[in-house]
Amino acid sequence: MITNNKIASYILSTLLMISISTNLFSQTKLDNSQIYSTNSDEKPSSYESFHMGRNKFTNSTAFELLKAPLIIATAGLVFIPYKKRFYNIRHTYVPTFENHYDDYLQYTPAIVMLGLKKAGVKGRSSWGRMLVSDAISIAIMAGMVNSLKYSTRVNRPDSKQTNSFPSGHTATAFMTATMFHKEYGNLSKWCSIGAYTTATLTGVTRMLNNKHWISDVCVGAAIGIISTNLGYLVTDKIFKDNRKLRDKYFIYFGKEYKPSFNSFYVGVSDYTDIYKTTSGRDARLYNSARVGFEGAWFINKNFGVGGNLSMATSNISTTNDIVGTSGISVGEYFSFNLSDRVRLGSKALVGMDFTKANDIKYLNISSNNLNITTGLSISYLTSRTLGFKLFADYRHHFSHINNMGANEVCYGISAELMLGKPAY
Repeated sequence: MITNNKIASYILSTLLMISISTNLFSQTKLDNSQIYSTNSDEKPSSYESFHMGRNKFTNSTAFELLKAPLIIATAGLVFIPYKKRFYNIRHTYVPTFENHYDDYLQYTPAIVMLGLKKAGVKGRSSWGRMLVSDAISIAIMAGMVNSLKYSTRVNRPDSKQTNSFPSGHTATAFMTATMFHKEYGNLSKWCSIGAYTTATLTGVTRMLNNKHWISDVCVGAAIGIISTNLGYLVTDKIFKDNRKLRDKYFIYFGKEYKPSFNSFYVGVSDYTDIYKTTSGRDARLYNSARVGFEGAWFINKNFGVGGNLSMATSNISTTNDIVGTSGISVGEYFSFNLSDRVRLGSKALVGMDFTKANDIKYLNISSNNLNITTGLSISYLTSRTLGFKLFADYRHHFSHINNMGANEVCYGISAELMLGKPAY
């Protein structure tokens, strides 16, 4: 059995080799006219020229290919030691979930893309060029997924099969979503949002079906995106035509951009409180994880309103029993631009917890209680529809156990679908 450290080393070295080979394969660097428009006659504004000219690395082909998959793959590798925490959430809330729509959902973006092409809707590529790009992408994805599955030999959550890492369904879903994004993302941002939402649902369903760990799904998503990026890059070289890698309208955090978003987040939590059981023993909550959906609508560039829905589980130290807590919170969100791609965020929320204690009798666990949440985050915009956020949240649960509060600190990452109007 290959260790977690060896898996991490294998993935990171593979991405490094892709980065090096990409720079050797393509010496193209994007100038400002390529970055901001597919029309080379259009002149960028002084604001655009200043911000995009200050960092040559972020304008490179390798950076454009690797930025999103590298973030996702790194998250997956970081979560390998915590994967059983996230398994506990599934086991606590939907232990009997079994649905096979993910077998078909993974292909949905490709089916819609082919339908639009058949209907005559103009996309990025001609029929021939698109099919060549997609065939190369599929070959790269299949090679990466199968080489990892049968070299890492990771057990699936539901059986003794040792082909869990990474998730092939998720890799396929994000590959087809990226194909659709490349072909029709400039037609409407909702094409990209819909495609990546479908891909995310596929990955989540693989975990709900008890077929994959969270690390399998994250790395599968990264492979799907990088495979398509490479497939389109190779095809551009075959056709001797270097297409622009960025969206026609690239959003940057600046001016009056309103960073409204919907997101899916995952995190691990620590609790600081100690409680007395009925037998007088000290007990605490540990081995905690939280997943959820969060969104906010920004009235202006700095202030918005929104909320989140989440589910969490923790073990009790004395018995290892599981306590499940679902919650809903609403309140205010704040955003402050640090650069053209990076923003600092905060929030102040209030909500309700609903606790599932599995008939635990040795602690007085409240079934419903108030909570307040605040925190800090830093977000990075990778395209006009996709961003990633690292966060640290503090949540206080009132009268949670033995009429005492519980103090939770949650660290994690979220993938954000950006809903703001583009800044040109």
